[in-house]
Amino acid sequence: VDLRDDWASALRENGFDPSVPTAWLVEGLVIYLTPDAQNQLFETLNALSAPGSWLGVEEMATIDSGVYAAMTTPSTDPDSYDQGRGAQWAGLIYNEGKTQAVQWFLPHGWSGAATGLVDYLTSLGRAVPAGKGPVGHFDPSLMSLATVRK
Repeated sequence: VDLRDDWASALRENGFDPSVPTAWLVEGLVIYLTPDAQNQLFETLNALSAPGSWLGVEEMATIDSGVYAAMTTPSTDPDSYDQGRGAQWAGLIYNEGKTQAVQWFLPHGWSGAATGLVDYLTSLGRAVPAGKGPVGHFDPSLMSLATVRK
């Protein structure tokens, strides 16, 4: 959906029933939203969710400003991960402080918790992905998985 449109009405007009518990998954999205847009998304999800609904959110902590600047600056090394273009995806990130999902939803009648991705992978006996460093590479220590229930 395009979050700039009235997607809640589009859902209801196509059979979505907000009186029935719903499972929502917000994955790979909130890092690309401004803090205000994220809050609007959360407000809409809250309004559309009946008691018994579940919500999973993948979120990322703010990237260190020096690392973020390096991530978005094209490399002069043509053999670098970005082949001299700069991490175009990183330039799409709104690297501003945002309210974490659990902190937003708890005062709105939801319960739940967030788990750091490193802790989650470790608890499953899975290897933690390791890059060549934080610049331009996935940094799992910044990621968390929030699950809340209304």
